[in-house]
Amino acid sequence: MQRVRWLGERIDLLLAQLIGDRAKVGVAVLDVDSGRLLYGRGDNTLYNIASNVKLFTSASALALLGPEYRFKTALYGERERDR
Repeated sequence: MQRVRWLGERIDLLLAQLIGDRAKVGVAVLDVDSGRLLYGRGDNTLYNIASNVKLFTSASALALLGPEYRFKTALYGERERDR
C-alpha cells in the first residue's frame, strides 16, 4: 500500500510541475496482472481525443475556407553580415 501511495504522490507532483492547471488530464495506472486501479486522476471523465479534434478542425476549415485556401507562413530571422 505504501508503494501505491508513493506512486500516486509522484504522479501528482509530476503533473503539477509539467501541466499545472493549463490542461485537463486523465491518468489511469492499472496493475497488469489483476487489472486493479492503482492510481486514477480524472479516470472517469470523458475527454475529446486530440486526434479526433484535429479531424473536426480540419473539416471545419475546409468547409469555411474551401480546398483552394492556402495559409501564408513567413519565416523571419537575422543573417550574419558576412553571409
